Amino acid sequence: MRYLSIFVLVVFLSACGEQAATAGSSAAEPAMAGITDVNPLNDPAPLSELVTFNGIGPGAHLVSPYTLKGQAVRNWFHNGRFSVSIVGEDGLMIASSPGMATGNSTPGGWVPYQSKLAWIAGPGTKAKIILAPNSAVDKEAGGLRAVEIPVILK
Repeated sequence: MRYLSIFVLVVFLSACGEQAATAGSSAAEPAMAGITDVNPLNDPAPLSELVTFNGIGPGAHLVSPYTLKGQAVRNWFHNGRFSVSIVGEDGLMIASSPGMATGNSTPGGWVPYQSKLAWIAGPGTKAKIILAPNSAVDKEAGGLRAVEIPVILK
């Protein structure tokens, strides 16, 4: 079967009262400075055509609770949701909440989403937000594409 999942990541850096976006270190396979494109099936689609974030970027300082908002392509969703989690440097899950579709698909195939994340962590905890599609096709093919964004939890 043809690999159907496509992702876009356009990072918008902006300062909101509870977060300050700062430059992060580059990751193993940077799609953009400080962002890792985990792409085990070598999907040729660039992240810039698959998912967007509003008001967050590598090295952003996040305060709990935090609502992540953006848009993703239609085929990233399954039953109106996809996976969003925060994982610490030690690999342990800190928070998880689905990215839920908040509106209808646009003519270009984009669907707005939001994920409400809450956690308890010490100030300055280094972590990463991981977004991954809920695609049975990708799981059967042996891997899911994911986006990892390093952040600092307050």
